[in-house]
Amino acid sequence: MKYNKGISLIEILVSILILALIVGPFTGLFIQSNLVRKTMSKQLRVIYAVRNEMEILMSLNSGEVYDSEGVKRVDDLLIRTEIYTYDPETGSDCFYIMPKGNLGSGDEIMVLTPDGYRKILADLSEDPCVVDITISEGSYQIRIGADSISGHCRLAEKPAIQINLADKMSDISYDFNIDGDADITVYPGNHDNWNLLYDEEYRVVDRCFYRDYCIFRARIEAFDDPSLSKSIFGIENIFTVAN
Repeated sequence: MKYNKGISLIEILVSILILALIVGPFTGLFIQSNLVRKTMSKQLRVIYAVRNEMEILMSLNSGEVYDSEGVKRVDDLLIRTEIYTYDPETGSDCFYIMPKGNLGSGDEIMVLTPDGYRKILADLSEDPCVVDITISEGSYQIRIGADSISGHCRLAEKPAIQINLADKMSDISYDFNIDGDADITVYPGNHDNWNLLYDEEYRVVDRCFYRDYCIFRARIEAFDDPSLSKSIFGIENIFTVAN
């Protein structure tokens, strides 16, 4: 008479225990590896999104740059962009005043400030065209004819004012009246029909006949929560863009 020997309950439990001892560590390793992969994938996606925004920013001209400031959604991320004009020599805010000849209508004056951008058409009935700039306790006001621009500086250091006359129409003259503490540079190009009234010293770079760029400082950060309390990744850059 034959008897088939079966597997006892103890043998089954021992087998399960041995299998658990072998498979358990590998299961934990697999789970950990999967979590790391997901984290790295998200981090790479965040880095790409932020760097892509910076690349786009650097491809714009000086007027378009300001349109990129603020918060926007990219997929499931919130990207915050902060931009302001910058002077690398002083490490401070910068104001750019740039008249550009516009045939038939006189000069179109580009005004770039730490927190905004405007184009103002010079009044051909005024001779000279008067530009009043007042800097006081972190605020500013710029008046050109009937137009006025005001706002606040973002950095505590003494602001810089750069006046670029290289592209202005040769028959339009300017008077610049500046009140306040500022670091001032004038690029006259080949024009001499301008005057600057300022109590302190200022620089005239008369050997630079053309300057076609402005300098900006930008910080771009990525967030995954609407409160924008803690950024996942951020980069800061100083770059030049065309006028």
